[in-house]
Amino acid sequence: MDKAIKEHRVKVLTYLLFGLMSPILFAEGWYVRKTTPKLPEPKGEREGVSGSGNALSLLILGDSAAAGVGVANQSQALTGQITRLLSDKVTLTWRLLAQSGYSTQDLLAALKTQNKGQFDVVLISLGVNDVTDFIHVETWLKQLQDLLDFCRQELSSQQVLFSLLPPMGAFPALPQPLAWALGLRSQQFNDQLIKWLNTESDCQFINMGQALDADKMASDGFHPGEEIYRHWAKMAVRKINII
Repeated sequence: MDKAIKEHRVKVLTYLLFGLMSPILFAEGWYVRKTTPKLPEPKGEREGVSGSGNALSLLILGDSAAAGVGVANQSQALTGQITRLLSDKVTLTWRLLAQSGYSTQDLLAALKTQNKGQFDVVLISLGVNDVTDFIHVETWLKQLQDLLDFCRQELSSQQVLFSLLPPMGAFPALPQPLAWALGLRSQQFNDQLIKWLNTESDCQFINMGQALDADKMASDGFHPGEEIYRHWAKMAVRKINII
């Protein structure tokens, strides 16, 4: 059987299964939202200049993970870990624009209200809230294209890095079958994200792979802990083009 036909049949069966299970999924989603502890965003600076050497500017955009939820201070979060590593190599001008609950559309709207500035590199962590809001993956990709266009045209960015979604099916906070459903959707989003990014020469993706160890996650079972943020930062820095 042709591969495309097989993939189409799997997609149709998946949508049918989602439809049949939707009452259970929505009930579990409501329960998780009501019972999961709401961790605050960490304290600490969200912009600054550090290091010495050639100049590099970095903008980090995203949702609660980009904002650093799961640790107490930005120095332990993604931004703090990245700026520490890069400050050994360059004079880094950096800014963080991220907030818990942000979807891709929310982030783009917020970005348009900010003082734009220019950033050589933009790192983006989005998609988890789009997955849980059950928007269509093609709608999400169109929103990402708008975001990428904004980075190129308004921020003069030369390199844009996208973090792949984490394997949501492994989140300790999620019961079954909700974990299965969100895991499947997050993988679908990643598959389409990778396919799209492979057509964009100034873009790369960061793949955390199996680095999501449940024991190293935050107490809510939904966000990274410090060690995961540290690993994420190292992977990001390896991708950043440093002159």
